[in-house]
Amino acid sequence: MISIPDLIKTNRHYFHKLVASARGCKSPDKQAALCSQAAIFAVRNPCGIFNSWPLEETLLKLADGIASPMASQPEAESFLHVLTRAYASGGHTRVAERWINAAPASGRHDVVLLSQGDRPVPKTLEAATHGKHGKVMHLNAGLHLAKARQLRSLASNYQHIILHVHMYDILPLLAFGTPHFPRPITLYNHADHLFWTGVSIADNVVNFRSLATYINTEFRHIPAERNQLLPLPVTQPPTPLLREHRQNLKAELGLPEDSQVILTMASPYKYAAIEHIDFLATAESILTHNPRAFLIAIGPSLKNPTWQAASQRTGGRIKALGRLPYTEVDRYLTLADLALDSFPFASLTAMLDIARHKIPCLTLHTPVNSYDAFTRAGIVCATPQEVAQRALQELANPSPSTLFPIIEQESLPQGFARHVETQQKALQKTHKVYSFTTDNRSHPTEMELFIGLNHHANISGLKAKVALGIQKSIHKLLRILPLRLIPAPVYSRLESYGIL
Repeated sequence: MISIPDLIKTNRHYFHKLVASARGCKSPDKQAALCSQAAIFAVRNPCGIFNSWPLEETLLKLADGIASPMASQPEAESFLHVLTRAYASGGHTRVAERWINAAPASGRHDVVLLSQGDRPVPKTLEAATHGKHGKVMHLNAGLHLAKARQLRSLASNYQHIILHVHMYDILPLLAFGTPHFPRPITLYNHADHLFWTGVSIADNVVNFRSLATYINTEFRHIPAERNQLLPLPVTQPPTPLLREHRQNLKAELGLPEDSQVILTMASPYKYAAIEHIDFLATAESILTHNPRAFLIAIGPSLKNPTWQAASQRTGGRIKALGRLPYTEVDRYLTLADLALDSFPFASLTAMLDIARHKIPCLTLHTPVNSYDAFTRAGIVCATPQEVAQRALQELANPSPSTLFPIIEQESLPQGFARHVETQQKALQKTHKVYSFTTDNRSHPTEMELFIGLNHHANISGLKAKVALGIQKSIHKLLRILPLRLIPAPVYSRLESYGIL
């Protein structure tokens, strides 16, 4: 068994090596590309750090050297939402859409996608911007500095900039890492448990849970006055399916009419077992004790050998439907008698999407699974055994959802809109560039050790060596190869997949 502290220490050493390599490079474009490689590595491999001043300082110096025309005055009540990429599934893009939908009608909200590649733009995102007098735009393909120049010039037309970017995306730092850019920058902290770039440019950091504020103040060294709390948003649920339609959908899935449906929804990696924290083992225990129960999983697929084996062991009572477009998910949610959050890693947005249908929910406490509303609703279980026990009790004696009344007040459109309006009034009105203390702890937190275990559970053995080998090969290639020799379409495609 690999030592997770040793793995984290090795990763941190390699990250520092990548940053040093970038800082020693003479070509600005290549320096930016190498900084991007360092950030990508720190996000995808547990390094036991939440920030890096040497990395951000290097990018700030590059930002100071970028000359870009800027508008002298922004349009009043205008907002530019900046996304690395937008997706048809998953919670990240949904939050941006719902934020825009909930904003006061008087404002204009545009979206710019930094490296969408050939992915289609979700129609729900286009509809959200059109509903707020805005549109979805794309940056032109190019190297980091050229794209940062475009972004700075575009953003200068807006009163507020809101970042929903990927954790490793360095373009906002290059675009806004100068005091000469006057518009305030708000960073939405959608991955508070991971390393991310942007500490030095975020005038406002919007967190969706109290744990994030603690991590920011304690480890990222972002003072409390720059942190704000905004609950996760959900949309109004559609009209529930009629009983006849529910039975038709059950028949379509091969479920008996009197079956009880347990629903779970998350990205597949969030279910990878860590020691005794095993979602599928817990689900099988529930199905063993309740012959009428079936598990429907959205996200995982039966192409995965682990899920396929679990389905076979339960006689097909575990049905993994794979990834579904967000627009198709609701019809399955209305089937559920009970929802189980994914674990070891929770899927908070998915859980809230289920809970808005007034479906009872259960979640497991782990070092990374924390959401204020779940605690207040009393749905957090201490162990997988408690999850199974409470699930069986709920199926035997159904009770009203304790989570729904809370999200009705703070996450459904009307309640969330009140939070957005309050949050907008509290935003910093000017932009600064901030220095900060590097996170140089010698011992990882319990959360980081847990993330390391999850990382090892998802990528181990030969697969891990291949992934790290590819990362190191790209780094070596970038150091020796003039970037102009990489065709622009190829560079853009690699960037859109988070490789460059």
